[in-house]
Amino acid sequence: MKLARHLLGYAPVKLVAALCAFGGIYVFTRLLSAEEYGRYALMFSVMALMHTFSLTWV
Repeated sequence: MKLARHLLGYAPVKLVAALCAFGGIYVFTRLLSAEEYGRYALMFSVMALMHTFSLTWV
């Protein structure tokens, strides 16, 4: 029971994060051209990979 209540406390935060992520994709696809969005997605992926290799293991 205590675990379920604890997990339920995180639900609003997870919901807001999911809405922000979805909203960000919606905004980026509307504001950027296909070429610009492709560059953004590529650089985001490269930076996420660099973060994983350089900081996550610490």
